[in-house]
Amino acid sequence: MQGAAGPSSMALAWLVFALALVGCGPTRPQPVSERPPIEVGAFGPASAAVEQPFVLQNGWIRGSITIPAGVDRGSPRPAVINPVVDPAALLERGIVVVRYRPHWGALPRPPRSAARAEPGSAGEKDSAEKPVGVWLFASPSPRVIGQAYFRLIWASGAAAATVVRHLATVEVIDAERIGMAGISTNGFKVYSALFAGTPLRAAVIVGACGDYHSFLQDSPVALAGGELDLEPDYEGWLVEREPVSRPESLIGTALLLVNGGKDHVIPTDCVERSSAVLRPAYEAAGATEKFRQVWMPDATHNELVGEGTEDILSWWERWLR
Repeated sequence: MQGAAGPSSMALAWLVFALALVGCGPTRPQPVSERPPIEVGAFGPASAAVEQPFVLQNGWIRGSITIPAGVDRGSPRPAVINPVVDPAALLERGIVVVRYRPHWGALPRPPRSAARAEPGSAGEKDSAEKPVGVWLFASPSPRVIGQAYFRLIWASGAAAATVVRHLATVEVIDAERIGMAGISTNGFKVYSALFAGTPLRAAVIVGACGDYHSFLQDSPVALAGGELDLEPDYEGWLVEREPVSRPESLIGTALLLVNGGKDHVIPTDCVERSSAVLRPAYEAAGATEKFRQVWMPDATHNELVGEGTEDILSWWERWLR
């Protein structure tokens, strides 16, 4: 995670429009009677894959579907949304590669009064006194640290449900075998997608964690160990969407977490607390095999995917077969 300027208050106002577009959660698609297994090397080279663009929600969601060479349209294949590994490794295994991202510029601009505080207001004066955080976590006050970031992540992650509904209409995709991956900010997006009820068979989250309070308090991009005392409305909103607050919302999906001991962005305590809540939840549901935590003690934030590629590919092969 790198950068400088924090998000403007305009971004928060746009979320009202974005979340309205996400809509209700999708229903699970009908099961496919025959599911051909994943076969490494059974498909053509990645260079021969065919890419198809798509646009949803009047341009707010835009993406692409890349279909492996040699796929039989009568034999639907699994798909992975926003893969973190080399897409060629998936395509050559017969896995469809899907990418999407929200385009905030496609949303109508909110009223000026909704985007900015009145000059000289008490809120503006108080917030200017205690700026904290860096990059997208830069906040006018410790009491709202990360608010803009997590609201943007929630809208973007919840949009995955719209993407999955679209994928269920694509002839070459097996709607019962869709996975989603993400690293860092996109890892938090996967948490949001799962928490919002997006029907995913499997997920991979790299370099992120599910205890948002621990993350905000200890991460150097947020409070860096300072006292966490959030504004009440924001606190309530965050608790309602925090994976460790309601782990049961994730257990329908086979979940692989990949973290590193030298990742200075994602605090070790946050990783450990997330695992300490999620693992027992999966065990209590009789789904122990659907949760796995890969810990790489010497891996930095930017080394996790490279060192975890084998584990990630094995996860897809196991749960999308």
